[in-house]
Amino acid sequence: MNNAFRYDIRVRYEETDAMGMVYYGNYARYLEVVRAEMIRAEGLSYALMEEQGVLMPVLRMNITYRGIAVYDDLIQAKAIILGEIGKTITYKTELIVKDQLINESEVELIFLDRSHRRPVACPSAFVAALEKYCVL
Repeated sequence: MNNAFRYDIRVRYEETDAMGMVYYGNYARYLEVVRAEMIRAEGLSYALMEEQGVLMPVLRMNITYRGIAVYDDLIQAKAIILGEIGKTITYKTELIVKDQLINESEVELIFLDRSHRRPVACPSAFVAALEKYCVL
């Protein structure tokens, strides 16, 4: 993942379960944070996309758990975009704690026209900003 976007997340106590591990559902939240921060790092935002009348809901999510994170761990996220950005976008993300891969995922999102809820192409400014993370 040489051209990956990188972002660090510190595990908060509230994100852990009775077993002392990050609750599995919180990984979806972490993935959302990484996607939003990738866009923000390029000077854009989900809010800007919505102002342009485009929504970006999750279409498919596949997560493989390979290890655990606990309170106060620093999770290092690495994310790339698989393929081209069109009416959908697919992020591949690896979450790493202490040099160990604990989670890998693929999340596909679809771009929808806000008014009609029909698929549309990703706004060109977003494509231009994010294409450096694309792996074909």
